[in-house]
Amino acid sequence: MDEYDGAFRIATTSYGENFDTAETASNVYILDENLKISGQLTGLAKGEQIKSARFMGEKLYLVTFEQIDPLFVIDLSDKTAPKILGELKIPGYSSYLHPYNENTLIGFGVDVAGENGILKSDGMKLAIFDVSDVANPKQLFVEKIGDAGSYSAVLNNHKALTYDASRGIFAFPATAVLDRVERVNNNEYYGSLSWQGAFVYKIDLQKGFTLLGQITHRENKNDYDEVQRAIYIGDVIYTVSYNKIKSTDINGFKALDSLSIGLQ
Repeated sequence: MDEYDGAFRIATTSYGENFDTAETASNVYILDENLKISGQLTGLAKGEQIKSARFMGEKLYLVTFEQIDPLFVIDLSDKTAPKILGELKIPGYSSYLHPYNENTLIGFGVDVAGENGILKSDGMKLAIFDVSDVANPKQLFVEKIGDAGSYSAVLNNHKALTYDASRGIFAFPATAVLDRVERVNNNEYYGSLSWQGAFVYKIDLQKGFTLLGQITHRENKNDYDEVQRAIYIGDVIYTVSYNKIKSTDINGFKALDSLSIGLQ
């Protein structure tokens, strides 16, 4: 939801009777200062649910998902008649959209892969979307992290993302799962936990994503300390877990120091 120019805008997922997922649809409503509906766009993406929404001025970027990932570009300039301007359909979905500039979005979400007609999670996915042509949004670059089961707090909490626009650098905590195996009895994928910590990337609209480094707080295979956040001060990145704060030189990613805080 969002407030802009005296209007309250909200995107919702509605369900059918008895929460029938086949009747699921997405809707956009614009309300005036008295919370009376002035305009609406309903029945979008039948059978799908909203995964993320980003209001930017007079536009809304909406991601829904069931089997593919439609990214809708919606015009909100007419408060009485919101309308779809363009749509992009790609595998997977973005559960968080972060604005890079007025024409570019960074998507954080989940990749999917098909097998025997069934789509399954296939790791974490980063994507760069070009929305300069509102009628034809494009996915410019994709970066995949791990296999099924890979996860980041940024998928559900935007505060887990640290972004330095002046350097084009962002960091977030993530758990990367590799060595995917199949559990035959119910056809579900599982993998062994391979790495947990902070991923630090540089983003460039000509080159895409460049992994600058990874920082972990785990000292051995029996250490389960998980990085929760990352922040910058000058050329030093500080990663925070429940048990320690660790400082790392961003130029070369050399560990500088650590402080035990022992919250667990």
